[in-house]
Amino acid sequence: MENFQEIYKEEEINIKEIFFKILRYWYLFIIFPALTFVFAHFYNKFAQPVYQNSTTVLISDDEKGSSMAGTKDMTQGFGLFFSGKNVENELIVLQSYSLMKKTIDISDLNVSYYEKVPFFKKDLYKKSPFDVNFDKNKNQIANINFELKILSQDSFNLKFENDIKEIPIYNFSKNRNIKKIENFIFNKDFAFGDSIKNDNFNFNIVINKEIDLENEDNEINKIYFFKINSLANLIAEYRSKVSVSTVSEEASVVRISMTDKSLRRTVDVLNKLTKVYLDRNLNKKNKIATNTVNFINNLLTEITDSLSFTETKLQDFRRENRVMDISFKAKGIYEKMQKLETQRAELLVKDKYYNYLRDYFNKYKDVSDILAPSSMGISDKLLNSLILSLTQISAEKEALSTSKEKNPLVQKLNKKLQNVKKTILENLNNILQNSNISIKDIDNRMVELEKEIGQLPETERKLFKIQRQFKLNDAIYTYLLQKRAEAQIAKASNIPDNEVIDFANVMVGSVISPKKRVNYLIAIFFGLIIPLIFVFIKEFLSDKIIDKGELEKITKFPIIGHIFNNNKKSNLLVGKHPKSRGTESFRSIRTNLQFFSKGKNEKKTILLTSSIGGEGKTFVAINLATSYAQINKKVLLIGFDLRKPKFQEVFEQDGIKLNMEDEEYVKKGITNFLINTNKEKKISNFIEKIKIKEVVQKSDRKPKIIELDILFSGDEPPNPLELIMSDETKKMMEDLKKEYDIIIIDTPPIGVVSDTHILDNFSDINIYVVRQNYTKKSIFENTIKDIEKNINKNKGKFDKYTVLINDVKLSTYNHYGYSYGYGHGYYDDDKKKIIDRLKFWKKEAKKKKANNDEEKKNNKT
Repeated sequence: MENFQEIYKEEEINIKEIFFKILRYWYLFIIFPALTFVFAHFYNKFAQPVYQNSTTVLISDDEKGSSMAGTKDMTQGFGLFFSGKNVENELIVLQSYSLMKKTIDISDLNVSYYEKVPFFKKDLYKKSPFDVNFDKNKNQIANINFELKILSQDSFNLKFENDIKEIPIYNFSKNRNIKKIENFIFNKDFAFGDSIKNDNFNFNIVINKEIDLENEDNEINKIYFFKINSLANLIAEYRSKVSVSTVSEEASVVRISMTDKSLRRTVDVLNKLTKVYLDRNLNKKNKIATNTVNFINNLLTEITDSLSFTETKLQDFRRENRVMDISFKAKGIYEKMQKLETQRAELLVKDKYYNYLRDYFNKYKDVSDILAPSSMGISDKLLNSLILSLTQISAEKEALSTSKEKNPLVQKLNKKLQNVKKTILENLNNILQNSNISIKDIDNRMVELEKEIGQLPETERKLFKIQRQFKLNDAIYTYLLQKRAEAQIAKASNIPDNEVIDFANVMVGSVISPKKRVNYLIAIFFGLIIPLIFVFIKEFLSDKIIDKGELEKITKFPIIGHIFNNNKKSNLLVGKHPKSRGTESFRSIRTNLQFFSKGKNEKKTILLTSSIGGEGKTFVAINLATSYAQINKKVLLIGFDLRKPKFQEVFEQDGIKLNMEDEEYVKKGITNFLINTNKEKKISNFIEKIKIKEVVQKSDRKPKIIELDILFSGDEPPNPLELIMSDETKKMMEDLKKEYDIIIIDTPPIGVVSDTHILDNFSDINIYVVRQNYTKKSIFENTIKDIEKNINKNKGKFDKYTVLINDVKLSTYNHYGYSYGYGHGYYDDDKKKIIDRLKFWKKEAKKKKANNDEEKKNNKT
């Protein structure tokens, strides 16, 4: 339970820490949503709208209704090819390449027109002030914009400049690109109606009769664009714009939708697409009826000659032998024979159809022209079912006409077609065998009857034979005439199986883009998410130290305090601005150091270091020394950075003239003292020479003198590390500790050189200066590990090390957990801001009063 509470507490602290980190950038969460909202507003205002329109079609789906297969109704029989449709197949057909190609062929989409408006090109479908007429028999630059500028009522400028390196030249008769040209530039003035041609294009531009340029002055100097569209691009474009779906699972109603930048174009394309779809259905039905009539006509041609011949032969025989009819006995045999002949005639016609089917499958792959079995009076349910299945699969494959043979779906359909064809051929062979058996049976029965005929008189036998041939041909002829009449009736009465419920029109079209409310919501969302991403990258992925918690995770050294950001021009903050926030933070550090060294000698040697340069240790050293000097401590500030000394530079930048007893030591210092073997090295004499007695700070406009001695680093030595490790340095530090209460040593960065590790032997407290949003975690962590390793190796003390955070930025809510807004106006910098505001408001009030007085004076006048 305790562990759970500890985990919960840790998570709560982390959440609070994250919240305060984000809150530091509160202004971004106002600026970015405002910017994205404005962007969304302009986008909604200027973006070209995209429209959506739709039409609904009722599909005659036999799976959801009564099947036509096997019916005796001739009209339905001729529609057998289509009666097995289902909605899924029709969805594929409606989105097929072939259907869209036919739609585009009858649509006015060959040339696209645009007007140049701010931010985009406005589509001008059937609203263009000019028309482009091009020759499809000539090569054209297709799918790339020409720029046209109207110069007057009679002339225009045509320009073609494109950054495409290779421009394709399209041949409309072959429907493909035939070559490519490079670096083509064209710019010339023309009159409307002029022929514009070269090897790469051939067209002319005429005024749109619906727009009179003489009355349309605003058309002059307008810039337009147009492009000639290739068939392949148009088909691909509009197939992507058209979508097909069922209205519901229970109904066979299909909704065809289209999105486009022109509402009028959606109406035209959708209505023409449905027209092509219905015409396709009707044409296929009519084609089957036509093929049936042609097939019967071919049979009639054959039988007509035979019928005419037997008819003539019968008439001649009767005339020559003066016999009009056969006897009563022969008549009974004749009637039996006639029935057998009629049956044989029907079997022979059907046998021709079966052979036709077999030959058709062997010769052709396309089954769209196949005759329906029922059209020839064949009611074999299995054969009808197989033909129906074959035509359904063929329709599905036709819908995928643009797909390659390697397409898995096409391969699957091909396999199905092969299997169905094989089954049909096997079934046809069986049917033909049965048909032949039936014909042979009839022939055998006819042979028996012929034996009886052989007993008749010769004249009667001859008449019987001729009359039998005539009746047979006449029966076949009559049967074929009946079937042809039925086929013609079916063709005349054919209507599309499907029906348009609602045509597309401009009244039902709707704008789908831009969606204003959605865009505003998206804008606000991104306006919030972008600052979050920025904060995450800056704060959570940054390698720089931001807050106190990050330090506590890296090191166990205590944090002695923090120094607020110095917004003053002077680096001598404590001396020149005693009531500033920064000065107060140095006083707080001074107090904390007293508690840190409680129980120890009041005399302290404080060493300051950092990871790298630029973290402010020299600034901290100077102001901390000044802070101790303010409480009448005898303070010595030592610049032990022998490689890059900065003390003198800092004082000179602030305009402080150091009054020293020996000015030589202003330019020289520790280095000169330690290596100067020609002069007497008595520390007492040295101390007398390095005293500075005029470091002035201003408070309440009264100068105060602070006793602060400074020991500069001096000239840069060739061997700084060896000099620090010398016995003279050790002796010097021992003597200085006897003389001063507080010694503050400014050292080189410990993460760069090892000088600080040597000077660590002379210090009581080591302050590691970390600068907020500057010191890198990786460098700090590596340096801390080296310090800890060095302490363990030399058996040093961990309790002499502490960390100070420099350059902390103020905010109302800070990630340290402090509310620095508390006490606002207490410090000098706060008071100054308040006074400045008061002065501004007072000045504005005076100005407003003067304006009012002037206005009253004018009114009286």
